Amino acid sequence: MKGIMLLFLKRKIAFVTFITCGLMLSSYAYAQSNQPSGPYVVEGVDCNDEEHVKALLDDAAITAGQDKTIIIIARLGTREPSRKLIQARLLIVSNYLIETRGVPKNRIISAEGERVRGLGDVEIYVGGRLHVLFRMKRNKGFGGCPAGE
Repeated sequence: MKGIMLLFLKRKIAFVTFITCGLMLSSYAYAQSNQPSGPYVVEGVDCNDEEHVKALLDDAAITAGQDKTIIIIARLGTREPSRKLIQARLLIVSNYLIETRGVPKNRIISAEGERVRGLGDVEIYVGGRLHVLFRMKRNKGFGGCPAGE
């Protein structure tokens, strides 16, 4: 009788362990599925998207916390001839992060990337991972729109 009780107890422990592991794995899978699967991609950005852009830059600054580096890479697109445009895009993003979000200058790296086909873009990396990709409208920047635009 003692052997049967011991066998029953072992099986019960094994069953409870199996169920517990299954619950832990399913909760881990659920938590992973609720994480963003990739970067935010925003198509056709211009000066009319200022609030959306600010919200995503705020998110990048929060994600960077106190120790991660933010890398900004701007690329001209097809029929965007002006390097001044790419410099303005970089300056607006870096100034916002420094002046509004308080990110130290030494944690922000800005660079001009190679030209891309189609729309130019601005890539924001946080801790070495692409966080936001802004696909810019042709020859447009982030700054405030002139009246009537």
